Amino acid sequence: MEITLKDINYNDLLKDINISFNKGINGIIGCNGSGKSLLLKIISKELKPTSGTIEISKQVGYVDCLNFKISNELVCDYLKKILIIKNYKLDSLNERVDKSLIMVGLENVKYNRISSLSNNEIIRLSIASVLIYNPKIIIIDEPFITLDDNNLKKIFKIFRLLKLRYNKTIIIATNKIDILHKIADNIYVLDKGKIVMKGDKYEVFMQEKNLKKYNLIVPDVIHFSNLVLEKKNKKIGYRDEINDLIKDIYRYK
Repeated sequence: MEITLKDINYNDLLKDINISFNKGINGIIGCNGSGKSLLLKIISKELKPTSGTIEISKQVGYVDCLNFKISNELVCDYLKKILIIKNYKLDSLNERVDKSLIMVGLENVKYNRISSLSNNEIIRLSIASVLIYNPKIIIIDEPFITLDDNNLKKIFKIFRLLKLRYNKTIIIATNKIDILHKIADNIYVLDKGKIVMKGDKYEVFMQEKNLKKYNLIVPDVIHFSNLVLEKKNKKIGYRDEINDLIKDIYRYK
């Protein structure tokens, strides 16, 4: 296990959290106020739990996309400062800055001021600020919140690359369940500070009635599969993309 949380409590906001995260993409979902962001801060050691232990085997990178600090700094200077704080050699800074910006598609704004960037660009820069020092574990709070479809595809590509080529452990907290479903491997559901459901994404999302108890809606593609099973007694499987589901429907005609 890359990360293991044992009996984690934080005041009355997180209660008896016992979970482990493996390599791949792990999603944390829950309604506003369920404790998602707080749990990420505990995992990344931004906050210390009231009780319990955290075992982490690798370097962690954490970014809160919604609270990224906007400044008049140049993009390149901001990223270089991160590396200097982490004691990287000065002769490697430019190369690392360039690589991180290329990964998130921001190479053209290297010399722009952060304050001039769009919301889409700010989200991607926040991700670049973690990628630049190549942590083995990447923790990201709400990376999808302001992204349009084109930029979502770019972020999907980045996360899949990190997972498949670089064997990263990625933990994402978000309310964008339909989006998370497309890329996550495992899902953890938080409600009132407690883990109430967990498992691989199909195992969790197929439990539509249970999710409704926690005011969560399953991804559209899963809902449709469940509906076909309920109304037509036909199991067409569970898919990440609606196009794959449509192919299954034609196959089962």
